[in-house]
Amino acid sequence: QAYHYSSDGLMKNNCSKLILDTKPSGAYWNQSRVDRGLFHRYSMAKLDIPIKIEDAANLNVTFTFHDAPRRLRVRSYPFRVLATNYNYYATVYTCQYSPLIDKHFIYVWILSRNLILNDVSLELAMKPLSEIGVDSKKLVKEDTSNCSPKYYDDVNTKPTTFRYPVPI
Repeated sequence: QAYHYSSDGLMKNNCSKLILDTKPSGAYWNQSRVDRGLFHRYSMAKLDIPIKIEDAANLNVTFTFHDAPRRLRVRSYPFRVLATNYNYYATVYTCQYSPLIDKHFIYVWILSRNLILNDVSLELAMKPLSEIGVDSKKLVKEDTSNCSPKYYDDVNTKPTTFRYPVPI
């Protein structure tokens, strides 16, 4: 993750890394991040690979929480790839509705295969943001200087909406 933006103002994506893992049962997304500087948390999700060429930009991610109540066990999030060159960057977007406060929230990530995204790739990655009403000046550059947590425990995350934790 090189840059991120959330319209709710919460910065929960510090030091995030996404690793794509392919297995015979499908493609999986492993997200890890430093949480409050202490723990290295991770989430595993299955990716739905689009079959139709028209759906190629759809990135549907399904998280499964085995210890959650039945209604919260499977959480699906629709992401949209706005731009990519397949080698250096991808701009990913989602819009989530929070029924608790009756509002929509926009989340954007610019993902990079390298720690530093070159200027040309950054400009191309930011280009589609104006089309969805996101000011590229509001993107937060990932600060990797504090990405070494004090403890390295891997702890499964709890089911969450993007804005609020879901009690189990």
